[in-house]
Amino acid sequence: MKTLERLVLKHLRLLVEPWLDPLQFAYQPRIGVEDALIYLLDQAYSHLDIVGSTVRVMFFDFSSAFNTIRPSLLGNKLTEMQVDAPLKFSDDSAIVGCIRDGQEEEYRSVVDSFVEWCELNHLQLNITKTKELIMDFRKQAPPPTPVTIRGADVEIVEDYRYLGVHLDCKLDWTKNTNAIFKKGQSRLFLLRRLRSFNVGRKMLTMFYHSVLESVVFFAAVCWGSGVKTADANRLNKLIRKAGSVLGVRLENLEE
Repeated sequence: MKTLERLVLKHLRLLVEPWLDPLQFAYQPRIGVEDALIYLLDQAYSHLDIVGSTVRVMFFDFSSAFNTIRPSLLGNKLTEMQVDAPLKFSDDSAIVGCIRDGQEEEYRSVVDSFVEWCELNHLQLNITKTKELIMDFRKQAPPPTPVTIRGADVEIVEDYRYLGVHLDCKLDWTKNTNAIFKKGQSRLFLLRRLRSFNVGRKMLTMFYHSVLESVVFFAAVCWGSGVKTADANRLNKLIRKAGSVLGVRLENLEE
């Protein structure tokens, strides 16, 4: 099925490309998770440089998004694009509101419009799992007013795991580093176990690159420059330990 999808996608993309949303980062050639995170962080950092500014990010959660897609609605959209084939899309959606001087009307209006669009397209939002992250560097920021969806207040959280990366309301990367370190330690244990079974260096190196390195450096281009020295040292220590198992020097986080 995966092979068939790739064959169809090659021809389908050419037909729907003029209608693609530039902020849809899934299923696109040469872009992906890192691009989505960089865009979000660039919006946040740029706006938070302004005195008295706030960034509110609404992370939506769908209930069985792919199972609730109406084939008839999807078919009509594809017909408008002059396509007669199936299509699917990613459901990790977020709205970023760059707010200044407490003016939140536009942000709340965009959220309401998105909720209405979901209802028209029979996509069921899971309000209990939908979360809002508010980024504000002020020491004494005014208490935020929750956003209400279908009569329920959306929970405001201090951190949120988005596309595999932990985002913090102060854009501090310690929690993300802790998660990476914990996951990396478990994979380092497996690497050592493989060596104890006299697995060859070539296979050990392959295991490191595919299983351990991929975890440690996941989306590092997004958080690497903002990580604390102590956190970077922890990850580098993990890399050095892996290098000692392989008997080679491995590139550290900075490299």
